[in-house]
Amino acid sequence: MITLFGATGYTGRKIARELELRGLPYRIAGRSKERLEQLSSTLPSRPAFLVADAQQSETLPPLFKDTQLLINCAGPFTDLGEKVVQMASFAGVNYLDTTNELGFVYRLQTYHQMAKTNHCFLLPACAFEIALSDVAIAKIFQKHPVQHLYVVYHTPQTNISKGTRLSALRSLTTSWIGFQDGSWSGVVPAGKSAQFSFSTGNRYAIQIPSTEIFSIPWKYPVRNVEVWMTVSREWGFWGPVLLPYFARFMRSIAGKWIYSLTASRRESVPEDDQNNPFEILIGFREKTEQAWRQARITGKGPYSLTAKIAGYAAFFSLKSSSLPEGLITPSTLLQPEAFFEEMHSQGVEFSFD
Repeated sequence: MITLFGATGYTGRKIARELELRGLPYRIAGRSKERLEQLSSTLPSRPAFLVADAQQSETLPPLFKDTQLLINCAGPFTDLGEKVVQMASFAGVNYLDTTNELGFVYRLQTYHQMAKTNHCFLLPACAFEIALSDVAIAKIFQKHPVQHLYVVYHTPQTNISKGTRLSALRSLTTSWIGFQDGSWSGVVPAGKSAQFSFSTGNRYAIQIPSTEIFSIPWKYPVRNVEVWMTVSREWGFWGPVLLPYFARFMRSIAGKWIYSLTASRRESVPEDDQNNPFEILIGFREKTEQAWRQARITGKGPYSLTAKIAGYAAFFSLKSSSLPEGLITPSTLLQPEAFFEEMHSQGVEFSFD
């Protein structure tokens, strides 16, 4: 049985439909009985539901009863996710989420040994961007002893959900982490800009806190990891000037007002994002190299693809007779070649130098 927590949110609804398509046994959970009833009535299998609230820990234990896998879509994870992970690792229930909140993922090291002891895995950040880049990076490391690596995300037409906006704000507040010269250190987000060459031309980008800053050094003996996101020419100039101050502002008491204002806005993302393109650029070089080699990933529909990846990971975790344990990354669970084939069927293309 799969329990889908946060099922009535934008990403949760998409994942529920993907679980339906795959014919997997699941139930839905969230804090609103009315919304759960409504969602269940629209799904062919009419899944059972549980009422649980991440802000009320006494309501969470039923999530882990008779559950092989908990898929968590209840964010922001910085505020709501850690107790869920703690209880999953203690109960020995496999855990998967779709966050990209670096500070939250970094803290999950705390539960690595407990999850191993109780024979379950903890898989954060199994969303389109991290999963695709992580599996591609695993393939790169099969052939190259990479020391320096960067990832750049280009999603020019994607309207982000309210959950993603809230997640980004919490990351600016809490994810002041970089990885340079072989160690993690404190770094104010968005303090640098650069230009990168994409298939559609050169693009400005700003440095962002992203899960790869933790997950890549967690698995590989690298020296430097950077993650970037493309922006307009104007933000390429003003971003490194303004955003570090904004990140500091978000850590103040006044930052709670911005967060509350964002949380009160209505959802504006269309359900169908399958025509929205994205491109991921991965640059890498070995210790003695001067020139960068590159890998590219292209596709469409970031949110829809996140649901398909979560569904694929759920299918794999229920059907596999041998699963990893402890805190893992997507490529630890998903076999790269089979994953590439699955993603190719969804219109995702990978190319490697």
